[in-house]
Amino acid sequence: VMAQIHVHVVEDHDEALHHVHRAIGSKKLPFSGIGLVHFDSHPDLLSPNLQADEFYDKEKLYAYTSIAEWILPAIYAGHVDWVVWVKPPWAQQMDEGTHHLTVGKDVSSGHVRVSTPLPYYLSELLYVPVDSLQNTRTVPLHVVTIGACAYCDGAQSLPVFLKGGAIGVASNDNPDHTPSSKRVKVSPASDGGTPIKSPLTDLTHSVNPVCLLKCTDITVSKCAVAILKAALKDCAAWWLDIDLDFFSTANPFKSVFTKEQFEHMEALYAFKRPDDSSSPQSIAESVSNRQTQLLSLRQLLSTTPTTHSNKVFLSICSLIGMNDSNGSIIDAESLHLAGMMTDLPHHISSMEDLTNMAASMYHLLDMCWERDPSIITIARSTQDDYTPVDQVDHVQLLVIRLLEELCVHMDLKYHYHYLSTPEYKTQQSPQPLVDTFAPESHSSL
Repeated sequence: VMAQIHVHVVEDHDEALHHVHRAIGSKKLPFSGIGLVHFDSHPDLLSPNLQADEFYDKEKLYAYTSIAEWILPAIYAGHVDWVVWVKPPWAQQMDEGTHHLTVGKDVSSGHVRVSTPLPYYLSELLYVPVDSLQNTRTVPLHVVTIGACAYCDGAQSLPVFLKGGAIGVASNDNPDHTPSSKRVKVSPASDGGTPIKSPLTDLTHSVNPVCLLKCTDITVSKCAVAILKAALKDCAAWWLDIDLDFFSTANPFKSVFTKEQFEHMEALYAFKRPDDSSSPQSIAESVSNRQTQLLSLRQLLSTTPTTHSNKVFLSICSLIGMNDSNGSIIDAESLHLAGMMTDLPHHISSMEDLTNMAASMYHLLDMCWERDPSIITIARSTQDDYTPVDQVDHVQLLVIRLLEELCVHMDLKYHYHYLSTPEYKTQQSPQPLVDTFAPESHSSL
């Protein structure tokens, strides 16, 4: 009898770490040697505002960890040996390629910091030189892009279960829809229609000049397959993690501002990269300038100025004391946080985009899936407004059907308190929505 793969569906993404800790504690995952395959529109590789020594206090760690900070604690604790961040074309927070991520305890502050000078860490002031760290670990971080948007030229190879206009239900192409332990291989159509392209042929197509994303219809590149295949051979166990905002994501901070206000905040908080990322002096200057920039902006907002040469900035300051779209009162600190988040990706996908992204995810996993993951975590990310609430149940069902095609033996566990649309209720067999042993939900910001 094949062992079931535990699949945990959570709301806030940091709760995925809770279930991994439980799997380690129950010996379903090894303590170390875990590889993480992370599908997301965001890296989630920041560090919580917590002393390094407190990372081993799980209750404190859970209380202080947010949706953007849950992977680094698993790396620092020695659980995760490598990360493959698989991102959609609209996510630009990190350059593609392999980065050597060195994390450790900062001797001056006692916090976990990173000595890899990626703009992602420099802009958040989480970078320190390696000689300022102790208890260091260096792990490979592979960043790959898959997927294609509907604005690009080039045919999209669709797995059988995505054809026919419905997700994983009976269709002419797949009358039974019986998941199999062997993955369905896409082959030329036998119904006399247009042959389906093999995912390994014509990998790169010309970019449509009107493509709003300026992306290439790579679907799944040979490079992404090679990286993931090699990584999966170099771990004791692997953890598959999927954030549903991988398919469609909003920048929730856009709703706080008018278009003009948002563009002004974007310019105010823009990070200037080092002139030479290999020069310690250039990196130090960049960090110093960023510290000055953010301190000045925080101080300026906290004074709530009523006179300023820029009328747009005054209109931004006038938001202080008002309610945001969720009814929370906007203060200077929340405006500062919103300014820091103006560079987050924002792409609300069409139905065609969703199907293309699902096909790309399926092809990549199908070509690399030589052994089952030891655990699968899925984050909905709707309560923090990243996954559009009117799409989340459709995307969740799509992902579950996708996983059914890759592995039959799954034990699905739902750790959230509601289903947002009737569509999901009618297509998903009854399941317990709340796990009695699920941790208390906490703020995701």
